[in-house]
Amino acid sequence: TGQESDSWLGVDMRGALANTGGLGMRALLRTPERAWVDWVMAGESYQSSADSRLLFVLPDSGQPVSIEITWLSGARQKILEPPLGRYLVLVESQDP
Repeated sequence: TGQESDSWLGVDMRGALANTGGLGMRALLRTPERAWVDWVMAGESYQSSADSRLLFVLPDSGQPVSIEITWLSGARQKILEPPLGRYLVLVESQDP
């Protein structure tokens, strides 16, 4: 219908210290009806790399969501009702 929808959420994960690209980190996105999981990966093709940000497209239910990040250190970060229609930049804490 020509209207833009805010039914998506992008995640750009930045690891601490050596793994600043966030490779291997996991994002779990939940709505009341469903859950999605995705990992930050590399190695798309010869001498190039695709966008390492994750993109989740949600149904137009308007239901609140949460996203849980599992960092390579094993630490978890949960965000309740993140803003939709944009990319979140999440940086791993360097605190033990």
